[in-house]
Amino acid sequence: KANTELYNNHYVTKDTVPLVKGIQFKVEKDGKEKVTGEAVVMWEAPRGKGKVIGLSLGHSVDDIKDAGFKALVIDGINYLMKK
Repeated sequence: KANTELYNNHYVTKDTVPLVKGIQFKVEKDGKEKVTGEAVVMWEAPRGKGKVIGLSLGHSVDDIKDAGFKALVIDGINYLMKK
């Protein structure tokens, strides 16, 4: 579970393939988490003769240092290399 913002405004075409979704939530006064939305945070899209991976996370140094973020980047690279 990462403590980061979801950016719900990535550019989507008909060929975009969602790969990972994230949820946004807030903590209520009673301490319970309430889901307030979800967004695709990693996707595949064609570019020319190849494909690219988009990732909307990683806007802070803490995000980039996070092991989960690093794993997403590495998994994205490995995913593209197998295509």
